Amino acid sequence: MAVLPNDLADEYIQYIEGCTGKGSAYRMSIRPYGPSASMII
Repeated sequence: MAVLPNDLADEYIQYIEGCTGKGSAYRMSIRPYGPSASMII
């Protein structure tokens, strides 16, 4: 897993997919705040 600024993500995904195959890298969205109440046990 890599955490990158949005402006570098597309270039990084192309690079990784060039090495390991199409579909092997994808963009994820990370919430700007902690876990929700439903995630706390």
